[in-house]
Amino acid sequence: MNNTEEEKKIVIEFLSDVSVDNGYTNKYLGKFKSTMELYDIELEEGKKGKEGSASIEWIVEQEDEDMVEHINVYFEKGKVTDFDGVFDLPRQAKKLLKLINITIPNNIF
Repeated sequence: MNNTEEEKKIVIEFLSDVSVDNGYTNKYLGKFKSTMELYDIELEEGKKGKEGSASIEWIVEQEDEDMVEHINVYFEKGKVTDFDGVFDLPRQAKKLLKLINITIPNNIF
């Protein structure tokens, strides 16, 4: 049985250094207020732990136009197995996942 937590959203706000990487260069932009929201949490209790996926919307507030990144996270046996949308999984995203009892292996990419 699939336990979709449609209405459950978990939000954190923080200040962080922000850089933009275009594949060729990495440009430091400064320190900005950010918001991360964990949503679309699809959890299924498997035989060896939680399985499913979740999405994280990361909004970096800027003067002109906010930057928005979407991170999709996949997990099996209660551990992150894959993610996309960013090169590295930010520590704030890891904190959100820990709030729903998902662990992040040290060797995740």
